[in-house]
Amino acid sequence: MIKLPNCKPQQRNFSSNSGGGVTMKFSLLGVGSPLVDLSVQVSDGFLAGHVPGKKGGTLNITDAERADLLSLLGNQYLTVAGGAAANTIMAAAELGLNTTLLGKVGNDREAEIFRQALLDSGASTSGLLTDSTAATGYCLALVTPDAERTMRSNLGASLHVTPADAEKFDFSAFDWVLLEGYFIGTEFFDAVLAQSIGAGCKIALDLCSFELAEKFRDKFLRVIKKIDLLFANFEEASALTGVAELESLTAALGNFPGMTALKLGAAGSMVITNNALIKVPAAKTDRVVDTTAAGDYYAAGFFYGLAHDFTPEKCAVAAALTSAEIVRHHGTKLTENIWHNLITAMEKI
Repeated sequence: MIKLPNCKPQQRNFSSNSGGGVTMKFSLLGVGSPLVDLSVQVSDGFLAGHVPGKKGGTLNITDAERADLLSLLGNQYLTVAGGAAANTIMAAAELGLNTTLLGKVGNDREAEIFRQALLDSGASTSGLLTDSTAATGYCLALVTPDAERTMRSNLGASLHVTPADAEKFDFSAFDWVLLEGYFIGTEFFDAVLAQSIGAGCKIALDLCSFELAEKFRDKFLRVIKKIDLLFANFEEASALTGVAELESLTAALGNFPGMTALKLGAAGSMVITNNALIKVPAAKTDRVVDTTAAGDYYAAGFFYGLAHDFTPEKCAVAAALTSAEIVRHHGTKLTENIWHNLITAMEKI
C-alpha cells in the first residue's frame, strides 16, 4: 500500500463548548469529482427554453452543449473550484478540520485552479491524482432568480479513477470518509467502500441528486446498510424510498441502520435514527442569492460538530449555520472574515 504524504494530518487545537481548548484528532477524506464550476445567473425563461431536463436537477452535457449555452449567455460566468465532496472538504478545512480530497483532474489550467483552491482552503492535495488523457471536469451552475441552481456537468478526468487508485490509497489515515453519490455506478465506488470499511473508517454518503437516487435506487439501498451517516435532501430521499409524504419518509429513513441528516431547505433539517427524530430549524438569513453548495456546506458544518463531539442536534445546528451563510452569496466561496464569524458562532452552540 502506498502511503501518500500529508494524508494523516497533525493534531490540531479546537475549542470546546465549555470555552476551553481541547486537543483532538479528526481527519476527513472526501471522495468525489474535482470540478471547476462555471456559475451564471439565468432567467426561468432561459432555463425552460434552452436547458433540457428538470429545474434543480443534475445532468451530464457535452463540451459542445456547454459552449452553446455559454455563448447564449455572453460567456459571462464566475469560475470557482467545485464538486460536491470537494465543496464540503474545502469548507470543512476553512472551519479548521484536517481534510483531503481523493479524486482525479486533468493536466491543464483548470487542474491548477482546483489544486490552488484546495491549498487556499487549508485542505491537503495529497489525494489529488492526475490523468493526462482527459480534461478536468466542470459543472455549469445555472442560478435562477429564486436562488435555485440547476447543474449541467461533464465530469471529464474525474471519471478516470480506477479500483487500483483506491487500493493504493491509505484510508487508515482517516476517521471519516465522505462518499459522493455521483460515483455509485462505478467499480471505483465499490473499491473505495471496501477499502474504507477495511480500514475501520466511519462512512458518510451524500446522495447528491434525485436523478441518481432514482436510477441507482437498489444499489444505494444496499450501500446504506453499510454506512454510518447519510446526507439527503427531501427530493433525493423521496426518490430513494419511493415515499413522498414527510411523516412516512422519516419513518422509512428511520429503518436505516445509520443516521440520516435530512435537509429541508427553509424548513430546516431533521436528524433521523432508528429510535429518534430531531428537528432543527434553519438558521436565520437576511437573503437567499444562490443555493449552489448549500447541501455541501451543510455537510461541512455537520462534520465540524462531529469533530467537536457535538450531539446530533448540535451537529445539525452547526450545519444550518454554514448552509445559511453560503446561500447569501453567489458562488461557493466565503471571505476569511466570514469564516472567522462562523467559527465564533459555532463555538457558542
